[in-house]
Amino acid sequence: MAPTPPRLQGFDYSASRSYFVTFCVSRREPIFRNQEAASIAQSIILGLRRRLWFWLYAYCIMPDHLHLVFKKNQGSRSVQTIVSSLKRQILMRCRANGVGFRWQPGFYDRIVREYEMSDEFVKYVLLNPVRAGLAADFTAYKYCGVVDRWR
Repeated sequence: MAPTPPRLQGFDYSASRSYFVTFCVSRREPIFRNQEAASIAQSIILGLRRRLWFWLYAYCIMPDHLHLVFKKNQGSRSVQTIVSSLKRQILMRCRANGVGFRWQPGFYDRIVREYEMSDEFVKYVLLNPVRAGLAADFTAYKYCGVVDRWR
């Protein structure tokens, strides 16, 4: 089992900040090529956004990993709790629908500083399916999008 990626020492991950996170399927299996699994992941991501766990600037569900750029709401859960909840809910609902898989341990995060250009993070996330040859334009890929404007 691979070690969990380290978090930034001394940083308060419960602070209302913006984050770019990536988490992957174990052995990079392309589970989310299955449209039902991808739709489940999308539904759960958007559901937590509707429940105001975070502002969602961009997301993309790739065949073997997920990207999100979000800002935690003040007083909401830590980044670790948000990611573990997403992973757990996606896994449980996929398994309940006959799609079994495992996640890689942990996740990659990048704290987006307020002075950094969010556009670069959002573009990176949205252009993932284009770079991977899954769509000619990100708007043609139904498992990515922008929900909230950068604040």
